[in-house]
Amino acid sequence: MKSKYKFSELIEEISEQNTELKYGLDDIVGVTIEKGLIPTIANLQQTALNKFYIVKPDTFVYNPRTHGVRLGMGFNKTNYTYITSWNNIAFKVKDDALRILNPEYLWLYFNRSEWDRETNYHAWGSSTIVFSWNTFLNLEIQIPEKSYQDNLVRQYNAIKRRIALKQRINDNLEATLMTVYKDKVADNSEITTTSPLGSLCKQITDGKHGDCESEDNSGYFFVSVKDIINGCIEYKNARQITRADFSDANKRTNLEVGDILFTNSGTLGRMALITSSYYANITTFQKSVAILKPDTKKISSIFMYLSLSYNKSKIIEFAHGSAQKNLLLSDIRGFEIKYPSAEYRNGIDDLIKPLFERIQNNNEELIKLRELSRILLSQISSLSR
Repeated sequence: MKSKYKFSELIEEISEQNTELKYGLDDIVGVTIEKGLIPTIANLQQTALNKFYIVKPDTFVYNPRTHGVRLGMGFNKTNYTYITSWNNIAFKVKDDALRILNPEYLWLYFNRSEWDRETNYHAWGSSTIVFSWNTFLNLEIQIPEKSYQDNLVRQYNAIKRRIALKQRINDNLEATLMTVYKDKVADNSEITTTSPLGSLCKQITDGKHGDCESEDNSGYFFVSVKDIINGCIEYKNARQITRADFSDANKRTNLEVGDILFTNSGTLGRMALITSSYYANITTFQKSVAILKPDTKKISSIFMYLSLSYNKSKIIEFAHGSAQKNLLLSDIRGFEIKYPSAEYRNGIDDLIKPLFERIQNNNEELIKLRELSRILLSQISSLSR
């Protein structure tokens, strides 16, 4: 059974301020359009913190200025209390509404793309677009039985805990790989040679401009920077294009197992190694994704991927531009890396390959877990119609 309410019946603004200065600079949080509370990066040394709002556990925060993208929001799921700027609005589920609405369910509701579309539709303004508190309160929400909400929140949190665990494991494995590379390669000039990436690759190219025709459910995905996450291609949320445009674009990329992706525009340095021909059959890439095709007679794909990871910050230093950084293919081709001489190559590959395969296996599971979390959010969307 679903019931429809105005938000004014369920939530209330929090106006409690940090008047006693109990909380300081280290307790300030802001919000992001990726939906989260983050420590502020602004210089607030001379700011009067007594006017900041107090953000207790189970408190929501949002920035009314959307800039026409997504609404910046956060939710304090911790046991700590923070403060946030008076430019934001803090609110909570009313005490008498807690019997029908789980605050964590409401937070999942706000994490849906449909919510962002709705808030943008009701926002107003030109250079600065505002989604006002009064507008917020007048919107309606359809919610299921409390027991259903609680169960969905439990499932979602269990998936998120699993994701966090897998990510911690991968972080440790990647740190181990970096240590192996540093000891065996970076700091070992006796067994290594230095060469530019261009001489170690059969080809270094990039993808196609975004002038491909979209087609829902075509099964051919046009991958951009946002779809390369934690060493994998999460293509299912990418734009789908016609088969004809895919075939035309793929003539340029000709994706193969062993190819390496390196984002070279916008968000720089996201990487993925193609480990299955499955991706080659369904994906093509935006121009902001560089594609390196290692010459495996000289260097293994796994070793080159590791070298790029180790040297990523140095490669990114070559990027040009102010508003948006761009890394030219010529800069990538000219970047020099160390790699083992033929005598030691197999031995080092044998060291890094098992670690890398464990990371890749975990990444594949992470993709499935993130997809499960999206499915749960889609259930909220279907219940909200």
